[in-house]
Amino acid sequence: MKRFFAVAILFGASTVASAARADHPGEGPFSGWKTSHLAEGTLAGIQPTVTRVAGTGADATHAGAVARFWAEYFGRSWYPGETKLFRFVVDGTIGADTSGLLGSIRNEMSLGLRFPFSSSREDASLEKKAFFAKLSEDEKRDARAIFGASRHAIFARLGYGASLGGDRAFYASLLEAPRLEVGYQLDDESGRAGVELRAEGGMAIVGRYFVGDAARSIGLAPAYGARVVVHSVDATHLELGWKRVDERSGVGTAIDYADSMACVDLGGFRVPVVRALCMNARMITGDVDRAGARATALQAGLLLSLSWME
Repeated sequence: MKRFFAVAILFGASTVASAARADHPGEGPFSGWKTSHLAEGTLAGIQPTVTRVAGTGADATHAGAVARFWAEYFGRSWYPGETKLFRFVVDGTIGADTSGLLGSIRNEMSLGLRFPFSSSREDASLEKKAFFAKLSEDEKRDARAIFGASRHAIFARLGYGASLGGDRAFYASLLEAPRLEVGYQLDDESGRAGVELRAEGGMAIVGRYFVGDAARSIGLAPAYGARVVVHSVDATHLELGWKRVDERSGVGTAIDYADSMACVDLGGFRVPVVRALCMNARMITGDVDRAGARATALQAGLLLSLSWME
């Protein structure tokens, strides 16, 4: 455990130090960024929702609807050299179902470095652009590194995650910090698409999970999982994730979390008002008391979004 925290602290310190070093005019920790092709923008609209809880004698199904706001941004530094990365997510809902008030809020953020498989690739169209001929040789070299950067890379980011939500039938909350994300990333400028495959590992600091009248607290424990993100700027956005909080000091069994999201852009179909449709689902399952009573909460919804991400 001490070794994990030492690695996390060293990684975070090196990331901040490299971000603060200005190698190009105007470059700094909060400048010189560009969004990637893994998602940029918001989804906002109305989401009919169904919640199903099972276990501990509290089996029930509740239907309702929420107003939802979801935003996710992936970005990387514009300047060549050490390629910085960031990811930021905020997701919130508020509404009601047949059990009463229904809502949730989630925030995640991470910052790190991208390591391309190769430093650059040939882009014949770059030298044909009008601005390129006006550049100095040093500027041309930088332009080739920026616009011809490899689409394929491995990455490492360090950050945190926090979430809470539920209704009168179930409730779940969790704070993770620090959390290390490592994996593979495809950022395709020409195809306007992106893919990210990542593993996540860190520490759950505090949390809570209850279903019906049974509840458990989550103390300090390892948390690990994986996520797949596939995004097409003009068509679809897909996410699939799984996570386990290996908390054994209280009830003594782990809690598993799973979620999915599948969105399609309706902009080309000229549908009135609704710009995108998103199917969402999440599941939480784990023992909620020392007797080994296992409870599962499953929630699914269809978001009718007024907006689409880039």
